[in-house]
Amino acid sequence: MKQRKGELILWVTNPNTTKVEIDNEVELYEYIGYWQKLDPGGIVFLRKRIVLIPGETIEQKLPLELPPAGTG
Repeated sequence: MKQRKGELILWVTNPNTTKVEIDNEVELYEYIGYWQKLDPGGIVFLRKRIVLIPGETIEQKLPLELPPAGTG
């Protein structure tokens, strides 16, 4: 996972010898001495089924604008 200004990039790899199906449910948390789930305030992440063949890596870019750490 890597964060750039305005987006979050996730890489998912299938190291198996058979295809796998995954679901990309996303939740946001902030660490403030403990993990607190964030309300994304109108941001919607679409859930979809993804099929990965053996050895395949996918990249997902999620558009996202978060306040700097400690100001949310």
